Amino acid sequence: MAVLEFRRAVSARAIPLTVFIDLQAEYAAEGRAYNLTNIGGCLSNCRTLLNECRRLGLPIAHFRQLRPQAFFNTASRFSHWLPEFRPKPSEMVFERSLPSCYSNKEFCALVDSIDSPMIVLAGLTGERACLSTTIDAFHRGHVAVFIADASATRPLSGLSADDSHSAIAKVVSVYGEVTSTREFLDRIATIDPIV
Repeated sequence: MAVLEFRRAVSARAIPLTVFIDLQAEYAAEGRAYNLTNIGGCLSNCRTLLNECRRLGLPIAHFRQLRPQAFFNTASRFSHWLPEFRPKPSEMVFERSLPSCYSNKEFCALVDSIDSPMIVLAGLTGERACLSTTIDAFHRGHVAVFIADASATRPLSGLSADDSHSAIAKVVSVYGEVTSTREFLDRIATIDPIV
C-alpha cells in the first residue's frame, strides 16, 4: 500500500478519497456468471474519473474481490484488473471477500485516520459493494459520495438492470450523496493539482 499525505491546508472534505471498486475481468467476461452487460458507459465514466483524479494528484484506492472459490479466485485470470484500470504504484490497493470496503481492516484504519473523510465510490457493483460501503460509512460518520453513472448494478428480482440501478441509487441517497461523473468533476475542478 502506498503512503499518501493528505494536505491539511484546506478542509479534508475538499480532498476526496476516490475508491474504484471491483473493476475486474470477472464482470466484463461474456458468458461468466457475474458478467454485467451494457457497462460500457459505466466504464467510460470510471475511466474519465480516474484520469482526472490522477491528473489532480488526488488519493486513489482500488478494491478487488478475491475468494477461494471458482469466481474471483486469485488463480483465475478473471480476478485480474480490467487492463485500463490497473493501479499505478502510487495508488492504494485493497482486497476483500465481503461486499463492504470497510471489511478490509487496513482501509478502515486509513479512513479513520482522516479528519471528516469523504469517500467517493465508483465501479462495480452498485447493489453490493457500493451500497454496503455507503451504509458502513454512514454508521461511522463518514461522508460517502456515490457516482451513480460510474457504477452498474445486477438486475434485481423483477427489475431490469437499469431499473435496479435507479432503485439502488435511491436507497444509497438515504445514507450518502448520489451524483454524476460530470457533477463530481465540476466539484473537483477547483482543486489545485497536488504535486
